Amino acid sequence: MAFVGEAVLTAFIETLFDKLASSELLHAGEVWLDDLRVLAYDVEDILDDFATEALGRKLMAETQASTSKIEDITSRLQDISAQKNDLHLAEDIAAGRSTTTREILPTTCLVDESRVCGRETDKTAILDLLLHDHEPSADAVRVIPIIGMGGVGKTTLAQLAYNDDKAKSHFDLRVWACL
Repeated sequence: MAFVGEAVLTAFIETLFDKLASSELLHAGEVWLDDLRVLAYDVEDILDDFATEALGRKLMAETQASTSKIEDITSRLQDISAQKNDLHLAEDIAAGRSTTTREILPTTCLVDESRVCGRETDKTAILDLLLHDHEPSADAVRVIPIIGMGGVGKTTLAQLAYNDDKAKSHFDLRVWACL
């Protein structure tokens, strides 16, 4: 009898495994997983909509608060303006400011080399670019940019290279232009 029960149980388990491994059950599981995935995307879309709406409401509340602050400032400015008129104060826009404009003087090629420190390497690099043909072309105009923040010595560096004896002897004509 134990043998018959064991055979029946074995047959049942084999049938169960066959059903579980059948393509019908696998296909049904895939369809279920696809439905679950689509549902998850729909839930995510709804949550995004809620978040967008909440952000819009927050922005509207901030805009209304800013509008209220602007209206308050405008009202205070009108009150102060009315007080100025009541006190018979005149507007003088230029008062307290200098009416002269500061003129920027053009630079010259002259430089006091005794006051320049630590620019020898940069000067040598610029002279190397000026005096050696790196790209052979008779008609080419060579531009060597010297860039940097104001006050770091760009003009002084150009003056040092311009006044160098090697540069003077290499070029027939030299011109200093202030731009």
